[in-house]
Parts: sequence; structure tokens; C-alpha cells
Amino acid sequence: MQAKCFGGCCPKNCWASYKLHEDVTQKLSDVNDLISNGHFDVVAEKFVRDQFDEVPVDRAVGVESTFEELRSCFENSLVRVIVIQIEASKDVDPGKIQEDIRKKLRIGDDAWNNKTVDDRARLFYNILKNKKFALLVDDVWEKIDLLKLGVHSPNNHECKIIFTTRSKEISGQMVAWKSIKVNCLTLDKAFDLFKEKVGKTTLENFHILPLAKLVVEERRGLPLALYTIGCAMANKVTPNEWKHAIEILRSYPSKVQGIVEDVYYLLEFSYDRLPDDIYKSCFSYCALFPEDYNFEKQKLILLWIAEGFFG
Repeated sequence: MQAKCFGGCCPKNCWASYKLHEDVTQKLSDVNDLISNGHFDVVAEKFVRDQFDEVPVDRAVGVESTFEELRSCFENSLVRVIVIQIEASKDVDPGKIQEDIRKKLRIGDDAWNNKTVDDRARLFYNILKNKKFALLVDDVWEKIDLLKLGVHSPNNHECKIIFTTRSKEISGQMVAWKSIKVNCLTLDKAFDLFKEKVGKTTLENFHILPLAKLVVEERRGLPLALYTIGCAMANKVTPNEWKHAIEILRSYPSKVQGIVEDVYYLLEFSYDRLPDDIYKSCFSYCALFPEDYNFEKQKLILLWIAEGFFG
């Protein structure tokens, strides 16, 4: 009204008013076209984060080449990717795995509670089928049918399913397209890991340093054993304590703190998975020989036959 004269009957600037009228008419036409062509049954969906969650972890030692090989698998596909990381562990529980994935996808309780495994699988499938995603399943001990859980097999380079396992057999059962073997650590990398757990101050003692290197050499570059023993030795600060601890390691290793829980249980699991009692007998028989004994395969087989393990 302020822009008009003669009591609001005529605009002060007819040309400006005409242009404004044209603009409004065009915008109204555009809005009507969008409304007629659009689909507004779902106006907005819950936002799913597509970035990594940072978690505190120990520094990785001696696996740089493995990480580099793994990184190459993600080449040019880490942009706008949903990353889902879960842990499987020994006893596979489909419900727990689905629950872990559900938390990563931030699916609400209303769409989740009182649903069957199949219902939840369909929900996952419809969420993930048109999205880029990377699923990392850690510590797989037996075959997991991910399709039954609602995770479809990747059909392009933009989706990845990566799992870690101690069993080459499991890798085959889950039809891994590419296997990356994690090797034992080299002697220098093994010592770096051991030093990190024991502490640099203790190893500055020139009487303890050769004892520490001896422990590392006897562990054959096995990271889990080095980690566990390194933590157990962290409070040993005199050469005599180290010598005593080494004797315990050699004679009664199960007495070392953490060995049973962190190492022996894994060895026991591997032993229990040997195909039958013949395999177990042959494996156990090797413990009768001295440390670092140089086996001759043919001679060992003859000894097994002599023991009656097989004909």
C-alpha cells in the first residue's frame, strides 16, 4: 500500500510492479509443476550417518603392509559410505549381530521391537540395497549367512564386506573374493611391540635388554603372545625377576598372567577343530620332542604308524 499512490489505486512504478507480477506468476507455475510431478508420500527419512566413528585402539605394530593391502580394496569407494563394524565371536547369535547393525544404522525402536529375525532382515535389505556400505565383521569363528540377516552380497565395487577369521576353512565357506594373510611379525617389529608393552624405562637396563630379546625370539613373532607376556613383564624391573619369569615361561607358561585367557583358549579352540582323534594324536605327538627339534616328515610319519595312529 505504501508503494502505491491515489489511495492505493495505482502503483508508483508500473514497470517494477509488472516484473514482480511476472516473477511471482513464474514461481507459482514452477511450484505447481513440482507438486504435480513429485512424490511426497515420504517427506523425510531419518538421517543415517555416513562417516566413521573413531574408537580408541592400541598402535598397530608390524602390520603396515597388511593395512596398505586392505586400503587398496577401498580404492575410490570411501566417499559417502555407511560403515558398519560388528564383532561376531565364537557363539554366533544372529539376533545380536542384527542388533549391532541396527545400532549402527540408527533404526528406531518402533520399527524394530517385536519383529522376527526375518522381518528385521527385510528391513536391513531395503535400507542397504541402494546404498554404499562397508561391513566389517571381526573375529568370525564359524560361517555366517549374512543374506539371512538382511545384508546382501556386494554386486559392485562400492559395497564391501570384510571379515577377520583365524580359520582358512571359514574364509572358503564365506566365499571370500580376496584373502589377506596376516603373517607373524619380523624380529624387529616383534621387539617393538614387546617394548611398547613392557615399557622403555625397564629395557634401558643393559642387563635386562638381552633377556627381553630372548623372550621375543622364543615367541616366534606371535603378536598375541608378545602382547600378553609383555603386559605380564611390565612390573619386572630387576634382572633376577626377569630370569625367574623366563623360567616360569619355559616350564609353567600357564602360570603367566593372561596366558590362559588370551592365548590358551584360542589354541584349545584350534585343537578342538581338528577333524578327528587321529589328527589330534599326531599333533600332540610332536610335543614329545625337544624344543626346536628338526622334524623329518618321512621319519615322523613312520613313528606315527609305529604308534598305531594309522596303518
